[in-house]
Amino acid sequence: MALLTPIKPGLGGAAPALAAVNSTDTFQNNGKMILHVKNGNGSVCAVTIDDPNSRTPVSATAFNPDVATIVPATTGERFWGPFDPNRFNDANGIATITYSVTASVTAEVIDCS
Repeated sequence: MALLTPIKPGLGGAAPALAAVNSTDTFQNNGKMILHVKNGNGSVCAVTIDDPNSRTPVSATAFNPDVATIVPATTGERFWGPFDPNRFNDANGIATITYSVTASVTAEVIDCS
């Protein structure tokens, strides 16, 4: 598990900071983060953003599930966010991401605050 360090682009721009993923990564979430995942693997990559509060009902009949999306194989890229801290943060303000494959998969977190 690795804590991803966000990039914070300004009007001057910022270079991408894609880094190899682990099976589980985390990031400090201020509610204005965007997750970018790029899949160079020959298999699709299922990316799951954990909702640690998924067992807490949002109404009498509904629960917030984890968010899971497939990133296509070989040249797939996806962006997610922003992430509501009340839904996606643990008690320490950390959001957690898991990946079904890690070889040739890279990710970065972009701070849009």
